[in-house]
Amino acid sequence: MKKITQFALLCLVSMPLFAGKKDMVYEYYFKYLMRGDSQVFFKKIQPYFKSGHSGAQYGVANDAYSKGDIDKARNLWEAAVSKGNGCAANNLGMTYLRQHDLQMAVYWFKKGAELGDGRAIANYARQIPHDSNIENRQEYIDLNIEAMKKGEACGATALGLLYADAHDPLYDKEKAYYYLSIGQWRVLTGCPFDGFMQSKKLASELGEEKATQIREQAQRWLKQYPIPSLPLYYASCYKSA
Repeated sequence: MKKITQFALLCLVSMPLFAGKKDMVYEYYFKYLMRGDSQVFFKKIQPYFKSGHSGAQYGVANDAYSKGDIDKARNLWEAAVSKGNGCAANNLGMTYLRQHDLQMAVYWFKKGAELGDGRAIANYARQIPHDSNIENRQEYIDLNIEAMKKGEACGATALGLLYADAHDPLYDKEKAYYYLSIGQWRVLTGCPFDGFMQSKKLASELGEEKATQIREQAQRWLKQYPIPSLPLYYASCYKSA
């Protein structure tokens, strides 16, 4: 009984310390923006935006981009990146990729990857030519695994399709099916799963018992490295880096 009382007292004493560390831009994302009330959200984050909060800069940049003001968006994303916001770097990379400026796209994807953003890591990996160069191929594999550890299932799909190519020296049915079994959850991140037919074909070739074993292995990976839903992924971008 004495231990319970001491623990309860410790919790009460600690509460103000934890409460003071709340990131309000992150909180407002859930309370307003995720529910579609963008007007209130942007009004609420203004004080944080003015003080240079990287998550607020990221959000205002997104709003500017949606309204066609690319220059303003890029300036704000760059400011957020300078404070460690990897999501902003990924967005910058995507804007340049859409303009077919591969050099700038790779620069920002790499910057986002260095900051630990899962999508930036996966997008940077996609830009690496990995058909024949052994060194590049290993970097491609390593980056996609790193992206997977960040909860980005696109990396798993990329590896699944790599190992599923019967004309490739790395062809491996079991590895292909394993990675595609993880990659099918990429729908949670808003990406379409483009390995469905390959996955189905591999399961048939491997047989029910082996395919079940591999799916169980994939589930163990997913327990260790859960894939966040799209709203949760975006939420992390609004935190102060």
